[in-house]
Amino acid sequence: MSVTAQGRAPGGIHTLRRVIMLALLAILVSVAASGITGLLHLVFENGRVIEDTGARLAQAIASVVIAVPLGAVVYWLTRRWLPTFNDRGSVLWPVYLAAFGTTALLIGLFALISAAADGIAGRWSPSSLALGLVWTAIWAWHAWMWHSPSHAPRRLPDVAPALATLVGICFAIAGGIGVLSVLFSTALSATGSTLVGAERWWIPLLQQLAWLLAGALVWLWHWSRRGVSRSSAPFARFVLVIIAGLIAVGTTLGGLASAAYSMAALLLGFGDAGSLLEQLATSVAAASVGALVWAGHRAPVRRAPVAVAWSVRLVASGVALIAAASGLGVVVNALLASVVETVAGDSRSLLFGGLSALVVGAVAWVVLWRPQDGIPAVPGDDWNSFGGRRAYLVVIFGASAITAVVTLLVIAYGVLESILGVPWSGGIVESIRAPLGLLTATALVAIYHYLVWRRTPAAPSTDPRHPVTRITLVASGVTDALVATLREQTGASVTVWPPRDALPAPDATAIVRALETETAPHVLVIARAEGVETIALAE
Repeated sequence: MSVTAQGRAPGGIHTLRRVIMLALLAILVSVAASGITGLLHLVFENGRVIEDTGARLAQAIASVVIAVPLGAVVYWLTRRWLPTFNDRGSVLWPVYLAAFGTTALLIGLFALISAAADGIAGRWSPSSLALGLVWTAIWAWHAWMWHSPSHAPRRLPDVAPALATLVGICFAIAGGIGVLSVLFSTALSATGSTLVGAERWWIPLLQQLAWLLAGALVWLWHWSRRGVSRSSAPFARFVLVIIAGLIAVGTTLGGLASAAYSMAALLLGFGDAGSLLEQLATSVAAASVGALVWAGHRAPVRRAPVAVAWSVRLVASGVALIAAASGLGVVVNALLASVVETVAGDSRSLLFGGLSALVVGAVAWVVLWRPQDGIPAVPGDDWNSFGGRRAYLVVIFGASAITAVVTLLVIAYGVLESILGVPWSGGIVESIRAPLGLLTATALVAIYHYLVWRRTPAAPSTDPRHPVTRITLVASGVTDALVATLREQTGASVTVWPPRDALPAPDATAIVRALETETAPHVLVIARAEGVETIALAE
């Protein structure tokens, strides 16, 4: 439960009002943005006359004339109700700001970079420029509201900056892969320009560099200046796990598997050499960028609580497991394809693709998961007794079991099709080889993780760290961080009663120290100017 100095925002009909008003605001802002984008597009075209100019102009003006005044009214009412009904304390307000602001950032950043890339290539793109300017301005407006004292939400304080960090790192990774891919392609090309595709090879390099720099700027601004790297909020730590455990590891392993396949194909001489060299360049670039991101986030992961590091390890293990299982399924598919004469294409390509994913994923999984330490679980080992690890085992087992059941149904359907002689059906092996490969991999994954789950001891139940189980806090200026600290250090639930008269903001250390002498389950805590007072309450 999140609390604020003004208490919780009123619910009931006020919740419905917030939903309606914020939905209206989002719709009207989008329509107004469409109209303004259309007007700017016409302006940026330097007066060129095209057939639908009249229709476009009418549509743009109508959108602006209708949506802008109505949107201004809705925004004025929303702004007025922020303090009147304590809407800043509602979870809907930060959800709206984060969702719409992140959407605006995605659209604006993508359009601006596209316009810059077209400009580098000598092409004028007024539509992209207009779209980027308008939606970037909308994002800046929502970012200002997020940090403005009169608009800033009191709940979920780090969601919007954390999401912007995620957007920036994804754009930077895509741009970094593009930059290195162009450089590696040029280096691997015999003529120096065959793979890049022109004598002006530096044009795609500069285009990809624009993506890299723009994404890195957005990431760095929110990561450092907005304090996402220093935040202890759960969502900021969740984004750290996604970046370090999912995006970085997935990019690295995907690049390594693709590079292994390209090299094997080149050595064995199947496939087009030019395409394989280009794929090899992109694969090495992806693996390099993923490894850099992975290494760059090791320090923040180490500074975070140990549960964050374990979560990163679990997510990375899951990514490696998916790669290995997918590779195994493809290998089974390729082996079955090799015995079917009617299969079109070269089964070697399929086989070596599966082997590449299997080998890379299996090696990474062994390093990250350490199966030799998982069965049996070591008593007292924090990693094996980590609660998230058991949840991970259940999720993997459940997902694998569901996938296995679905593929089993597909196999049964394919077999019956072939037996009954359905005209469009092929042979039995041809019909079932793909789902059979997937079934083999998922069945093995499900069985293994079920056995690990059965032999892993449940996290021991801990006794309450403090006899106080309920805290009623009377104070002003209470923040989510303070409540989280009290819960973490006492294990008690916290309810906040905001006083009518302003009181000094409490200090978590002083409250915990005052509760050390209390033995009652329910304690009233009053933060006064002269100190903290505690009163034991009857149940």
